[in-house]
Amino acid sequence: MRQAWDWFCRCLHLLMPARFTIPVNLVLFLLLEFVEQAQDVLRTMIYSPDGGAPSFLIALFLLAAQSWYWLRFHYDNFKRESLTHTSRHAIIGAATDQTPAYVDWLPRCVGTMPFIAAAFALWKAGDGFSLFLGEVVLEALLFILLTTARRKWIHAGKQAIASGDAGALTIWLLERDKPFQRGDLHKSARMVATMALLITAFAILFSWLSIGSSPSEMSWNFAKILGGVMAAMAFSTAFSLRVPNGTRLWILFLLSVAGFSVLFAAAWPLQFAHVGTGATLVLAAAAWVGIVNLVLIFPSEMLGWPVAGVAGLLLILGLVAPSLVNSHDPGSHIVRAGDGRAEARIPLETLFKDEWVAKRKPVVVLVAAQGGASRAGYWTALALGALEDRAAQERNLDFHNSIFAMSGISGGSLGLALYQTQLRQGAKCQGHDSYGSCATAFFSQDFLAPDFARMFIVDLMQNMLSGNLLPDRAAGIEQSWEEGWKALYKGGASLDGPIDQVRKAAKEDQWLPVLLLNGTSVRSGKRIITSDAETDGVFPDTPDFFALAPYSVRLSTAAHNSARFPFISPAGTVIGEGDKPVDRIVDGGYFEGLGAQTIVDLIPKIREWSGGADYKPKIVVITLEDFTDKWRSATSDIADDLPSSMTFMSEAFSPVIGLYQTRAAHAEWAVQMLEKWPGPEEITLVRLMYRQTDERLPEPTMSWVLSAQSRSGLDKAWDAIKPDQDKVLELIAPPTVSARR
Repeated sequence: MRQAWDWFCRCLHLLMPARFTIPVNLVLFLLLEFVEQAQDVLRTMIYSPDGGAPSFLIALFLLAAQSWYWLRFHYDNFKRESLTHTSRHAIIGAATDQTPAYVDWLPRCVGTMPFIAAAFALWKAGDGFSLFLGEVVLEALLFILLTTARRKWIHAGKQAIASGDAGALTIWLLERDKPFQRGDLHKSARMVATMALLITAFAILFSWLSIGSSPSEMSWNFAKILGGVMAAMAFSTAFSLRVPNGTRLWILFLLSVAGFSVLFAAAWPLQFAHVGTGATLVLAAAAWVGIVNLVLIFPSEMLGWPVAGVAGLLLILGLVAPSLVNSHDPGSHIVRAGDGRAEARIPLETLFKDEWVAKRKPVVVLVAAQGGASRAGYWTALALGALEDRAAQERNLDFHNSIFAMSGISGGSLGLALYQTQLRQGAKCQGHDSYGSCATAFFSQDFLAPDFARMFIVDLMQNMLSGNLLPDRAAGIEQSWEEGWKALYKGGASLDGPIDQVRKAAKEDQWLPVLLLNGTSVRSGKRIITSDAETDGVFPDTPDFFALAPYSVRLSTAAHNSARFPFISPAGTVIGEGDKPVDRIVDGGYFEGLGAQTIVDLIPKIREWSGGADYKPKIVVITLEDFTDKWRSATSDIADDLPSSMTFMSEAFSPVIGLYQTRAAHAEWAVQMLEKWPGPEEITLVRLMYRQTDERLPEPTMSWVLSAQSRSGLDKAWDAIKPDQDKVLELIAPPTVSARR
């Protein structure tokens, strides 16, 4: 027992240089195994031929290589020269033949952690064994074979060098350019520590100098300068390390993996959509394992200096101090501006009077779309697109001509923006000939990978700095929506056009339903509505976005104002007159999760604008709810048993859960108001709700990427509510103009 305990303590002591690598791999395991969105990403790779499986396998191997090699690198340094950790030096041995077998296997075990994490998660996602799981297991075995063979080749090479039988390449790889001397690694470690602190100081200085400058001026300049300085210093340090040439090549390769990941995440994040979300997450982990091990762990181990602590303290000072001395520092994640100031928009009242009162339309349709990332966007765009198709085919009418306004939250807002843009463009897109099929094709794309690339690589650096110096992940996800549209539609309308000019760009005499995209103010907790119509004064205690920010914004940005899902998308800093920050905007679901409150507030205005007893249009409210079952569990009878989420660590989580569930309660309250409307208006409510119809399929997750199984579940749920679809079409009176396709 004593020997086992001593062996355990020795292993724990030897794993200390992996104090960053092991937690990163454990976090990866927890994400892949227990987060529903990650499970859906894995299902995409299991069941879809183009789901990013090859990229994921490559990324796993790179993370395994980083995890294994850096621990092996630290061990080899202890063999060569022990300056501070004499106990580890004694365990490992001063020569290769003195090294215990488990010392060679510890780095290999750490290297297999990514494969183990992926294998367990794939087993769960695929409900057992799958071909892709088999590929991961085979890759893990190949990794072990390669690392074992490498160690045997090094032993054999050193013996050949000693006997004089080694070839020139073997000698070059295993020997140094100059004879090894005690203290060489100490000098290399001092150089790396100096490099880390210089880069930190440079970044802080630049962030201080950037205060008061235009974000667009500073962002790319800083990215280029900092990137160039980091690359030059990192690679010059690697070349000057006093290690064997083979070790230097490995370090350069692993640094290149990290460097190219950072470069592509900053400059070309949309390319990660082709790589896939799973591979992007693993690549980010691989990049940080390499950077931290060289820049922080290596000098800390060799010198015993608290390099990480000193760098962290300097970064905290650089982050906090500018905000203390300059209250106008806008910080990062500024809401992306378009070209110039926003143009004047038509007031909402004027649009209603011109299109409904003047034409005496008998029905006013109002739409509320629930939030939920791509799941909500898919359900919203599918519902509206399919109803548009059916109305044209079965009743020869334009469904959208009966819709006055559409209120959206989060992913529902993106679905509404897509639908309105489709109306301007037409039904046909690449490979599809209907609104519904084009909408589902759009949401079949991966919008999460570009966001993750910026979030886990670039933004981790940006969060340590003051100002808006590095490219923003919010812009990355907006651009991925824009490119997703362009992949389906060539020319014409687009999601990157300014929302304030949507009606100006529409076809002559074409009616477009008004977009009411709901965000939430961090400053006041109120709604902020971004719309293609002027809404000032229409909704109580609700500012119009353009009353706060005078500049134009793209349609994708307007949708993102409503869809800034916590942490996945950052809070957007709203810049007002004089380039001063006036507020921050977050997801509309913070205020209410369905957008129905905005409809409740709009109905009395419609009565007011209708002008009197001679014109009383019938009001039809359509709610598009993509996850109603879970909402109802949040507002269930108090006699029900408490769910496990409310009993586990209740002291810590009850405030958070309570705040979170208010979004569902507010939405349900608004729906009940519409069901039992207290006013004189005639209101018919139709709830187009998702219901799981196939237990074999997983419930769709709230993510910006959907697996084929999730999409299939949504399609089947839509087909299952055909009676509700028929009811909507029956409630709409045919317009006087025949259908235009």
